Amino acid sequence: MIFSKPQLINVLFVLFTYYGFSQEVNYKKIKNYICLSDNQTKSVLNSKGFELKIPKTWCGYKGFHDILMFSPKSLLNFSKNHYKNNLYVAMYDNPSYNSKNIEEAFRNHYPLLNVKTEFTPVYDESVHEIYGKYYIVKRKSIQEGQNLMNLDLLFNYKNRDYIIHYSVLEKDFNANLNEVIQIMESFKIVE
Repeated sequence: MIFSKPQLINVLFVLFTYYGFSQEVNYKKIKNYICLSDNQTKSVLNSKGFELKIPKTWCGYKGFHDILMFSPKSLLNFSKNHYKNNLYVAMYDNPSYNSKNIEEAFRNHYPLLNVKTEFTPVYDESVHEIYGKYYIVKRKSIQEGQNLMNLDLLFNYKNRDYIIHYSVLEKDFNANLNEVIQIMESFKIVE
């Protein structure tokens, strides 16, 4: 089987991600939607190249598509409730997450900004002291018949895009917002 260069990059990324994740925290032994220990969470974060400060009332777990996710422990059954309140960092070593600058990243990740519907994102911008200009994007969505509110922070650092994504039931948006902001603000790229 012959792969194009972008396909080969994606295949290698998946293999390296799987290998790195499995080596750090015995990936094969960890079940999805089960709280990881603090040490396991730190190990996975380090292998991914970033840091987050997670409150004791939240936990990290391997969620859908084996993404490292964070949710309040009060949700209990993450497999049934993950969409009700979760946070994760999207950063992939593939062309769709490589942009020349923050403006290009913003256009690439939010192409429907000019389409006016109830799901059209609203956004603001700010400046991080290390990573420069970033975007704060808020938008609605629907999952399993539930209205969700999504909050993203989009960074571009050294031509790589990072999205800190938070999704919660719309009615619960303000319930954990202070903790979510603290988690998002603790984001740090490990170089």
